[in-house]
This record gives sequence, C-alpha cells and structure tokens, in this order.
Amino acid sequence: MAAFSQVTATSARKPCAIATLAPAAWHHEWPDRPAQSVAVGLSLLSEAQCATCRAEAEKAADELHPRGGDGWLDAHNDALLRWAVGLSMCNPNDASLPFLAAQEHNLGQALTPDAIRHLWDELERARIASSPVRVPATDEDLAALAGLLTDGTVGHLASPQALRIRKLATFMLDELSIVSEMMGGDDE
Repeated sequence: MAAFSQVTATSARKPCAIATLAPAAWHHEWPDRPAQSVAVGLSLLSEAQCATCRAEAEKAADELHPRGGDGWLDAHNDALLRWAVGLSMCNPNDASLPFLAAQEHNLGQALTPDAIRHLWDELERARIASSPVRVPATDEDLAALAGLLTDGTVGHLASPQALRIRKLATFMLDELSIVSEMMGGDDE
C-alpha cells in the first residue's frame, strides 16, 4: 500500500472553479496573448494569502497616493482585486500549479480590468457555493426570495447592493439553466 504522501503527491487537485477568458480579456501588449479562449482555474484563498493581498494592496496604494489621500481607496481596492485574483488563479487541471508565471505581480499587465473583475466575481461565486458557514436555503426561503424579487424590493436598494443581488441572480439563472437543459426544459 502506498503512503498517503505518495498518493496525494501524484493526484491533481481540482480547482474550486473554472472560468473562460476570451482573447479580448488580455491586454493587446501582453506577449503571450492567446488567439483563442482559454480556461483558467480558480482556487479559494487561504488566510495567509488574504493577509498577503491586504499588505500588498496597502503598499501599492501608498506608492500611488499618500495614505488617506484622494484616490488611495480606489488604488487599494484595485490592487486588492489584482492580488486576490492573481493568487487564486491556477491551472484548470491542477490547482497546485499556477496559471501564469508570477501572476500576482503581472496580472495587471496581462489582463484587462474587466477580465480581472470577471475572475473576481467567479471567485466570489465559488466561495459562496463552497462556504461551510452558509446554510442552504430551504423551500420556504426560496419562496420568500421569489416574492422579494418580484415585489420591487430590489429596486429600493442602494445601487451597489442592488447590483450585487442582480449579479447573484444571474449566477443562479446560469446554474438553473444548466439543470433545465439537462432535464430537456429548453424546448423553445
């Protein structure tokens, strides 16, 4: 019988999510810009990686703007997104392998801001879907959600909150469309 360390060393770790990046997601100047869409794996961040993201984001914002000055918060948030996405990106076939060399350092040169934001959204979806602290909704919860979505409540929320809910609703619709197609429910 093989030792546990030997077995785990040869087994590829599955990413928690896989996203597709079209060629337009890459900066035109990026030397390795793919000609076709490519799959990228995403893995959830460890607490140590989150701490690295926060520290690097502060450092990047401090380099661009004096602490607390105009633009500091935006620079911090942009750097935080880049670092979190860069550290989470992995080979779509094996989460233990990076997607790009030194991706946390050069992601801003490789991908467009929209592509980085897209990967952030995909990472957030994966985090929510796999979170051990989020309890799945009951049938009653889903009925209450349907009522809140149709009674105009979302329209009364602040813009960032409404946008987040609408994006999460798109995720749910995407997930449900896959099931619907498998069940033959797309007969239009």
